[in-house]
Amino acid sequence: MHRWSRWAARTTHRAPLRVRSCARTAPTPWEQADDPPPPRPGDVPWDAVVTRVFDEGREHPTLLFGGHGLTHISNVIGDLRHYVTIEHTRSRLELYLWDNLLTKLPSALFQLTNLGVLSLRKNQLTHLPAAIGELRHLRELNIGGNALTYLPAEIQQLQLDTFTYVPN
Repeated sequence: MHRWSRWAARTTHRAPLRVRSCARTAPTPWEQADDPPPPRPGDVPWDAVVTRVFDEGREHPTLLFGGHGLTHISNVIGDLRHYVTIEHTRSRLELYLWDNLLTKLPSALFQLTNLGVLSLRKNQLTHLPAAIGELRHLRELNIGGNALTYLPAEIQQLQLDTFTYVPN
């Protein structure tokens, strides 16, 4: 098992996936001197997180990345658009990115047509891309606590049950 998996998303039945920071421990006998350094705050092994979602096969996977000091989201997140479960074809992802340092969002995020919840509150966003309108299954959007001065017209295409946009 790779060292990244110790701090990549950890779950129990129906519990959300959480990213945990890891404290460096003494090297084990099988570690090589050229192993990568431990992750820094704000670093997320996005490949491992996405892989774990597919491996666990939950009906409604929840990814919690609140308060991790993230400055970017990898385009690898876009691979989650292929996520479906056999039992329920309406698999909805939940992505919580609150209280980070995000200033922009990758286009891959807006390819997640199976995204049901998106929380971007308390970041440093100054605008939302028009592509937000592509998230046709989004039911909850929280964008409060950013520096948004306007919302794109495409946001009206969403069928939101909950929309939180203040303060901004």
